Amino acid sequence: DSFATVQGGIAGVTTGGTVNVYAGTYTEIGQIVVNKDVTVVGADRATTIIKPAADTGSSGDLAGWFLIDATRTFNISGVTLDGTGRMVWHALRYHGSGTVNNVAFLNIKFEESGPAYRGGGVYIDTGVVNVTNSTFNGHQCAQGAQRGDPRPLAQGRQYLCRTARLHRCGA
Repeated sequence: DSFATVQGGIAGVTTGGTVNVYAGTYTEIGQIVVNKDVTVVGADRATTIIKPAADTGSSGDLAGWFLIDATRTFNISGVTLDGTGRMVWHALRYHGSGTVNNVAFLNIKFEESGPAYRGGGVYIDTGVVNVTNSTFNGHQCAQGAQRGDPRPLAQGRQYLCRTARLHRCGA
């Protein structure tokens, strides 16, 4: 099957399936809720760009652009998640588990001038998420993992995840 959006592909694929995303720019409307085990594979992070059409919320699950439900596995690779021009609190908000490999996080920011001053690539509430070969650029707070811990992994610079596994903070 062919879908015009990544969100359509996730909704249309069977549980445990893979959504192959061709090179191009995809503007996604609304929050992308991942409520099944799924893998998203882009053609290449330099040519497969995913952008939000609107801002995320500022608290709870509404703060996640991609919201991964508990007990679900979401794997993503070979894409750029580009928040340029939008307020994005978290690009990926995990309640489940998965892998993030070769993903570029670009301009994931929320209220750049305050008062919230946030923006994180990957928020891990529960579960274990492996982040490898990924970059975080243009964030106020490039958080690789956070749970009530506002300390960023990097601030105002590129960050290459080198750890094999990021566990949730505060556990």
